[in-house]
Amino acid sequence: MKELKRILKPLKNRMVLHNVILRLMQSMAVGIAAVFVVLVASKLTYIPDKVLICAAVLATAVIVGIILAFTKYKITDYNAAETGDRLGCNERLITAYGILEKNGEKTPMEKLAVEDAVKTAKQTDLVKKYKMTFPKRLAIVLVVALGASCLTGFAPDKGVYKLSAITKNALEETDKIKETINKDERLSEGFKKEYNEIIKNLNKDLKRAKDSKEAKKLINEAQRELKKLEKKALDDKNSIKNALSDYSAGQDISAAMDTGNSEALAKAMEKLAAELDKLTDEELKQLAEQLGELADNLSDEELAELLEEAAKAAEEGDTEKLAKAVSSAASSAMTKASAASSAANRTASSLAKASDGTGKTATSTPNSSASQNGNGTGEGQGEGQGSGEGQGQGEGQGNGEGQGNGEGNGNGNGQGNGQGGNGTGTGGNGRGFGHAEPEKVYTMNASGLSGEEEQLNSQQTEQGQVSYSETRSDGSKGESVPYDSVVGQYKDKALAETENGNIPYGMKQIIAEYFSALS
Repeated sequence: MKELKRILKPLKNRMVLHNVILRLMQSMAVGIAAVFVVLVASKLTYIPDKVLICAAVLATAVIVGIILAFTKYKITDYNAAETGDRLGCNERLITAYGILEKNGEKTPMEKLAVEDAVKTAKQTDLVKKYKMTFPKRLAIVLVVALGASCLTGFAPDKGVYKLSAITKNALEETDKIKETINKDERLSEGFKKEYNEIIKNLNKDLKRAKDSKEAKKLINEAQRELKKLEKKALDDKNSIKNALSDYSAGQDISAAMDTGNSEALAKAMEKLAAELDKLTDEELKQLAEQLGELADNLSDEELAELLEEAAKAAEEGDTEKLAKAVSSAASSAMTKASAASSAANRTASSLAKASDGTGKTATSTPNSSASQNGNGTGEGQGEGQGSGEGQGQGEGQGNGEGQGNGEGNGNGNGQGNGQGGNGTGTGGNGRGFGHAEPEKVYTMNASGLSGEEEQLNSQQTEQGQVSYSETRSDGSKGESVPYDSVVGQYKDKALAETENGNIPYGMKQIIAEYFSALS
């Protein structure tokens, strides 16, 4: 048997090669057809990593073809013997193969048959006579599929192969800010779910952006969605605030919720609790209905549950439980609205940075504060001069308002001004202290004091030109008072405008921090 196999080995090797090529052609025909489908689909819709997909399909086709060639369609010694007989050995090889496969002693006739087969195989050039041929139909299918795929590949795709720099920046920014937002325990699960959906859709759409212009458009759309999401939280807060506006403590509650002052809100809720304790059964019943309707209209499920508890307590006449539930709802709504506004603004600000192509992360400026008598600490980072009186911060510069002089050392080299005083210092680490009189400002009623309106008198000349003269008299200034006596009014008015007006993203937080620094 070994001698026969040795003689058939060259023929078998050629048959194996033929078989591998044939199976590869079959599997590649299927693979190229699949690639053609992918290429056609890429012209109709964006397919990310299209090249990798096509390469994976072709690689799979090659692997499958090779596996089939050595498993299902494997060439054996018996196949080689059959082929050798067809090439001129006239069934000698099959006969000898059958004799050699049998166990036991071979008869003289069997030995002669085997020797004849081996002799004939040696004399016949089996490898030379073996011709490798392939099905014409398969070759045609393969050529057509390959040609169609090549032609389709030249057509423009629906989408881009390479992300633009602006798209990459935006993706990086959204990933960073998303991780931070999802860790914020102040935000409700409902808010996070909607937020994540907005960011997920943005990331998905940005990968399809053809250029920076389209990426900017997608970012703007995401910012609008964030604005709507923020508005839901603000609407919930305002709904609760407005529901309590009829009580004498309503104004204090409204002011505390607008400014985010938890301490003031707690005091206002104590005042409200005293009022609720005096309500009649009929008034409590009406309040229960009002709170139930309000709970149905809120977008935040957690707030709605708190108000439902309050409504149930009102129905049962349990004013203590009612006051506690209402206080929790108001405090939670204030916290959630503040956190939602911060989350939306931070995300939109980061996206705006990415939209500009800078790739820099937008960071909010920490709150700064100083005492009204000008005492404070100054810290600065950057290059320049550090602050003295008051507390200032920033990168390179800190801003504030105040009058007076002081001395102090900044941290690093920076420049900044604090409330109630300023000073300069270079190098070293430390804190400076000083004193200055608080700055005075004019009251808001100055605009209503006396003054004459501007008068314009015009006259047309012969040349057709118009000349005019104006007459104006100075108005009277308002009362000059220390700023700390009116800053609260200004702050409330400014914060109210940020909610009701069309304030750009990034400005709300700056306005809030500015007035916080003055408080």
